[in-house]
Amino acid sequence: MPGATIGKPIGYIDQDVYEAARAFTGWTIADGVSTGKGETLPNTGSFYYQDGWHDKLSEAGARR
Repeated sequence: MPGATIGKPIGYIDQDVYEAARAFTGWTIADGVSTGKGETLPNTGSFYYQDGWHDKLSEAGARR
């Protein structure tokens, strides 16, 4: 990756991709399926945020 040898990568690094993926955890499509905890998602076909499925560990917390 350009700039990586001097500690200033130009572009995306693996950690950027991991953080972007973490931001999307918890989101699904409301398609009426069971959440696995005795609940059922609505059946609207819309995006739906399920808090229990979200990875709440922040990047700062991961470095500790």
